[in-house]
Amino acid sequence: IKVAKTPEGLASLREEWTLLRRVSHPNVLKAISPDSAREPPYLVTELVQGESLREKPQRQKRLDPAAAVELLMQILAGLVAAHAAGVVHRDLKPSNILISVDGNIRLADFGLGRAVKDLELSGRGDPDGVSVGSPIYMSPEQTKGLPGDARSDIFACGVLLHEMLCGSASPLKLPIDGAPPGLSRVVEAAISDRPKKRYRSAAKMAAALRPALNDPTPFTPNERSSTGLRRWGTPVAMLTIVALVAWYAMWRSPRRSVVRRGRRRPRT
Repeated sequence: IKVAKTPEGLASLREEWTLLRRVSHPNVLKAISPDSAREPPYLVTELVQGESLREKPQRQKRLDPAAAVELLMQILAGLVAAHAAGVVHRDLKPSNILISVDGNIRLADFGLGRAVKDLELSGRGDPDGVSVGSPIYMSPEQTKGLPGDARSDIFACGVLLHEMLCGSASPLKLPIDGAPPGLSRVVEAAISDRPKKRYRSAAKMAAALRPALNDPTPFTPNERSSTGLRRWGTPVAMLTIVALVAWYAMWRSPRRSVVRRGRRRPRT
């Protein structure tokens, strides 16, 4: 049972119920019924006996590559159904991915989800362009408050795969030690800063996973790590600009003088 304790929570609960009614798939949590007239309002979902993906790596540190691929295949299958129904999750993270005792995945918490049509009409992710989601798993466009699409969920899947294989989502480092190099290429393609460079759909990413398990070709980066570029590229660039501006200001200062033929005179 999900309970809404604030007006924002109630709006999120109603949005989640609207979206979940569109999606029917074994890898998506079923919403049974809402009751917004009661105090507090609530939404009833199916009960999953098991754990979340957040708890699994905490127990096992890092997952076997084959096991990680099988879990991600189920996540992507749920996304294929959601995207086909015109629904973008926008908040994929380990705590929103439930694993039953028999190993079946359920995608949960569509409270930040949106219909693709609504995102296209608004022209931005949320009112006032506010970023929504969990920072580590958010795509670059989400961090800017821009409308996301299926490729925003693809980005999160790349981070999730990295986390399952490494035991940590951050920092993102490629290649991944102890994992087939093909899986590093899958992660690299999924987390590109540019949406057009990512997999075009969850189905495309799923199709690349199992072959990547047996691909021994050494990993060669095709582009700079998106996370490294986003987290370090901008601060470094800003510091460089500040240093250059300070140097130029000092150079142009009228107090600065130079020595010529034994005399000192102000620079003009």
